[in-house]
Amino acid sequence: MFSKTILSLIASAMLFTGSVAAAEPVRIIFETDMGNDVDDVLALDMLYKYQDAGKIQLLLISNNKGNAYSAPFIHLMNDFYGWSGIPVASSPAELLPRQKEKQPSYVEAVAASGVFPASSAETFDSVEKYRQVLAAQPDRSVVIVSVGLLSNLKRLLDSAPDRYSELPGRELVARKVRLLTMMGGSFDGQRRREFNIRIDIPAARAVFGRWPTDILVSPWEVGGQIFYRCAALDKIGYAAQHPLKMAYASYLPMPYDRECWDQTAVMAGVEEPAKWFGLSSRGEVEVDEEGRTKFTPAPNGRIRILQTTPGQRKKAEKYIMKLVGQTPEKYTNRK
Repeated sequence: MFSKTILSLIASAMLFTGSVAAAEPVRIIFETDMGNDVDDVLALDMLYKYQDAGKIQLLLISNNKGNAYSAPFIHLMNDFYGWSGIPVASSPAELLPRQKEKQPSYVEAVAASGVFPASSAETFDSVEKYRQVLAAQPDRSVVIVSVGLLSNLKRLLDSAPDRYSELPGRELVARKVRLLTMMGGSFDGQRRREFNIRIDIPAARAVFGRWPTDILVSPWEVGGQIFYRCAALDKIGYAAQHPLKMAYASYLPMPYDRECWDQTAVMAGVEEPAKWFGLSSRGEVEVDEEGRTKFTPAPNGRIRILQTTPGQRKKAEKYIMKLVGQTPEKYTNRK
């Protein structure tokens, strides 16, 4: 018979896996700052491919970028990949941090191009839709993948009971969410002010300090050593016009290879993390007044940091390229 200690260790390890029973899709909510970096588009492409394969159920795409074209771009992506039914939500721009950004942003370049049909689908308020979606899920079943600012997640933690649930935000998260995987921070000793953290420091402090479930963090230095090679775009030929290809070409002067920061967070949420990455011990994360992050080991900590070796980076890069290169289900039967 297993001792209580061994059973506890097994349970602890299971909390940091990105999947549940093999036959059951992972219930995913994707939290994105769509319009900042093009890796968000590549990460979303991967989620559609996982959805096609039945590995996930994409419950919600929530946007935390205060750009008027971000939500229309996400709707456009849903339509293009054949998943128009996935709800899209966003916080009002006045509730999100203001940022300097390239004009026009890639979301505007694509959504306003006229190349792709505009969607008539509704964009919901992020916190209200989070609460509705979470309340309808089995307990401890949802994985949130956050690849942008933590503004919406702070709003969710602070939310009050409503018509969907009598629980306040933090308690609702504790009951319904199993794991948060996020791209954010830097822990390699370089005292880097990573973008997702420094743009909304109060939100980062709230999430690292008050989030009630386990957290897997994919830091700057992990995704910064894995690249999507732009030459692979030439091999994507299932559609004459492609929003991912247009967004990529609009983001920076071509040709360029782009770091896979957000894609690693997606992999950690859907796949078994230990298959692709190393993991730190459990611990806690502090955020200073300038947005720098510090990890401190703690036996009862909720947070672990992804790590990587040269061999793992090569393997992950190959996997990302292959997945993004797959033809979506919507296009597989076209002659």
